[in-house]
Amino acid sequence: MKRKTVQHGNSTLSLSLPSKWVKSNNIQKGQFLNIDISERGLIISPEKTNFSSIEINLSNEKEWYINRILSHLYTYGFDEIKINYTEQKQLSLIRKVLAELTGFEIVESNPKHCIIKAVASIDTIEFDNNIKRILFQILSQFDYFIEDIERKNYLNFDETLEIHKVVTKLINLSKRLINKNLVFGKNTSKYAYNFLIGLLNISRSIIYSYKYAKTNNSKLNEIEVNLIKKTKDFYQELMSAYQNQDMIKIKSFLDERETISEDSLEILKEKNPVVIHFFLDMFKEFSAISNFVIILNTNSENKTEN
Repeated sequence: MKRKTVQHGNSTLSLSLPSKWVKSNNIQKGQFLNIDISERGLIISPEKTNFSSIEINLSNEKEWYINRILSHLYTYGFDEIKINYTEQKQLSLIRKVLAELTGFEIVESNPKHCIIKAVASIDTIEFDNNIKRILFQILSQFDYFIEDIERKNYLNFDETLEIHKVVTKLINLSKRLINKNLVFGKNTSKYAYNFLIGLLNISRSIIYSYKYAKTNNSKLNEIEVNLIKKTKDFYQELMSAYQNQDMIKIKSFLDERETISEDSLEILKEKNPVVIHFFLDMFKEFSAISNFVIILNTNSENKTEN
């Protein structure tokens, strides 16, 4: 979709809005619209979502529960959260979870509640640079795991786990950028979100397989090692495809993926089906990367952001 600009005066340009979008959003004459500047252009929206504050009561003291609640509120876009709790140890768990939420800090606490605020602006954070960091962090996880299985020891597991924590933190930040409408429009955001979930699942799969191999002191054979190396090679190809919006690399991966799927049952008959299962499962997550590259390429070709 293209629109021609019209000049008014010496330095002002105007642009007509698509009638379909105007009708679907019930835009009226004289109405104020929000215009956000993102890395990929301008995002026009009828109104901003109120992300100011929310109050919650913790009904569970488990770390996974607190992590899930706070991560959701953070990525959704809230800037202030009041948390009521019944036990002081819940505050310690809250502090632990905050380590994964960039820019969030406890600004007030007492035995009954605490207040968390976004103390740093994320408006200047570049989504693409954030994604590049995630992609290279996951590549490091691949490298550590391959090095250890070739040496037949698992000395780098702790380092790989720390990298996973960094990946989780960066992905939470990227989700927050998307939900606060600082990057994409509504339709592309869906693909971007699935892309981020796919990256997180890839990082997790490396950790799960690494942990299983380490716990069971697994010795992978040549067929299994080659599959893991091939998985890493595909990942690097998709990294490059994302960075360059390379549709040829995407098509190559999609074609090759069918071959891998056909051979998967034979590979799973090897000695370490659990480890191999995780790496075969990554090929499904690679599809999220492919879909995101395709939609970015489509937007670029059509010069539009939905």
